[in-house]
Amino acid sequence: MTDASVREIRVFLAGTCDDVMRWLPPPQWEPTWQSEAARECGNSEVGPGGAWGDDTVRTVYAGAALYLGTILRCIQAMAGALTAESTPYEMNALARAAMEAGAQLWWLLQPGIGVRRRVARFWLIRASGARYLHETVQIVDPAAPPGTYGETPVMVGAAVDGLGLSYSERQPLDKKWFRSCEGETLPGYTARAKAFETAVSMSAAYTIYSAAAHAEWHAVIASFRQEPLPGGGTILLGRPDLVAVAGAVLAAAGFAVVPANRALRLLGRTARLAEFGYHARRADDLIHRLGLPEEWSHWRR
Repeated sequence: MTDASVREIRVFLAGTCDDVMRWLPPPQWEPTWQSEAARECGNSEVGPGGAWGDDTVRTVYAGAALYLGTILRCIQAMAGALTAESTPYEMNALARAAMEAGAQLWWLLQPGIGVRRRVARFWLIRASGARYLHETVQIVDPAAPPGTYGETPVMVGAAVDGLGLSYSERQPLDKKWFRSCEGETLPGYTARAKAFETAVSMSAAYTIYSAAAHAEWHAVIASFRQEPLPGGGTILLGRPDLVAVAGAVLAAAGFAVVPANRALRLLGRTARLAEFGYHARRADDLIHRLGLPEEWSHWRR
């Protein structure tokens, strides 16, 4: 890693965030006429709580926008943390966080599933979060009134019932919660991540980014160099590996850009898709300028 390569990577990361925010400006995504998302918003679904209306679906897309925003914050953090002394571990940890959010978003935005299944998926994600929050509260503040820290499993169940969705939650003997809503089940973390890495055209990414369990791998790729001391003797200094750092950077960019592509298609904003080629070209130019492996390139192989 050099100061020059750090500047190159930071510019690329900032450009990725700018691109995605221009394609899908926060805070709310607006579907175009006759798009799949617009048809979902114009649904005629009715539950015990009344007609769904468009708010039920717009809330799903607002949640999707929050997931995309989380990915972009991870990318911004990468740009802020990157120096010539950065270890691959820092960049990989942030890329892993971006992957988790991206995998949830990719599953939520699957095209062609229809409004009931998309809303069901959204509530399955919320149910999982509510259960984890409930279990944490039972440990740290069991006397707190329900809802003090956020949504509870009971609140989720009531909301789903009000929409007229079929929902069940049970805890089998293996203690892992199982949830089903309208025939949908929430995939586990590994299943979601592996499906997402396939969409991003990566291989073994989830295994590599499995956090501290792979600390030895990060130590190896960071490498070391032996430097002489003025008074004699030597000292081992870390040598951040450019290829490992850049690999995490390019992966994180894909974790934002690929779900953004899916979101634009659902919203009917397909004219924006022409800009994806420009982003891919900038990524390819970065690979060329930094002297990264030729097989990473789409155009210069």
